Amino acid sequence: MGILTRGEADMSGVVFSVTEDRHKSVDFSVPLFVNEHILAYTKPTFQPDIVGFMKPYSVSLWIVLLLSMVMVCAGLILAQRKRFAIVSSQNTGLETTEPRDTVWYSSFWTFGSFLAQSIPWQPEGISVQLIAGLWLLMMLIVNTVYRSNLKAMLILPRLDLPFDTLSELVETNIKTYVSPGSFIHRTVMKSPPGSPLQRLQKQMDLHLDGDLALYNVAAGKTAVLIDRNTIMYAIDEVYKATKSCPLYVASERLYSDMSLALAFPRGSKLKDKVDPILSALKESGILGHLFNHQVRHAKRCLDNDAVDTNRRPLELQDFYGLLCIYAGGIVLAIISFIIEVGLNPCRNQPRTL
Repeated sequence: MGILTRGEADMSGVVFSVTEDRHKSVDFSVPLFVNEHILAYTKPTFQPDIVGFMKPYSVSLWIVLLLSMVMVCAGLILAQRKRFAIVSSQNTGLETTEPRDTVWYSSFWTFGSFLAQSIPWQPEGISVQLIAGLWLLMMLIVNTVYRSNLKAMLILPRLDLPFDTLSELVETNIKTYVSPGSFIHRTVMKSPPGSPLQRLQKQMDLHLDGDLALYNVAAGKTAVLIDRNTIMYAIDEVYKATKSCPLYVASERLYSDMSLALAFPRGSKLKDKVDPILSALKESGILGHLFNHQVRHAKRCLDNDAVDTNRRPLELQDFYGLLCIYAGGIVLAIISFIIEVGLNPCRNQPRTL
């Protein structure tokens, strides 16, 4: 821009964002592209999650299910004891005894149904059958939804992005590359106090080394706030070097619909000769074709329907959660076996007449 204002060049070889301040110093050609400023950062990768099997439901829903299980178990125990009391009162001449394992079988059946396990138990009495039937219907729905959500999470896992908007970015400590002297840099420095752009000042990484900025962004050391065309070029270069798409673009767009144009010294007669050529190239689609061909890998990386190249094979850590549950079940089974043998030491001894 300084070279143009001093008259040391007839026109610019690169495009500029057309702003009011720049328009006072130079003349711009017809707009070549419409640009916008976007945020980009390293795409997070899938990591092993020990408690991933718990995530199909929220914590509050798990608590509700556990409370429901306790209430159903208590309801079954009370309903069976009430039925026993009624039967005892109606058969006063007969000797009737309450089942010794009412609490145990009710708890075991309720918890087994919660885990979709078949427990041999035949409920007797209308009230007991009503509670058991409602609980079975509820568990059918809960287990079906759980399996469906878990399968969907395993087939298409969701990545938690570090940020997706400028407001989320300033809540982190992620350094953000901004080209010094650029339109967005001046906008950040002039932004009102308390705004997200003003809060971004303490996180800015300012320098003019484009290769270093690209390396830092690809390595996850810094984010970048820059125009869309530049970041698409950067993504394309990263793909050519690594054959992967390690960067993602935030959904929020800043200063959209900003024109990009070539610049001429003020009052230059060359502008009238160049504008018709640029208009013909733009209207024929040649400019768009050349740009899209140059960043074809970036368009593939940013395509939502493209295959995710960050998939990884399953690791042993992915099974830690399930293995812990399996080990816990074995431990509980051993404890139950020891208690049963300890409480009934004479069960297997032969009877004597």
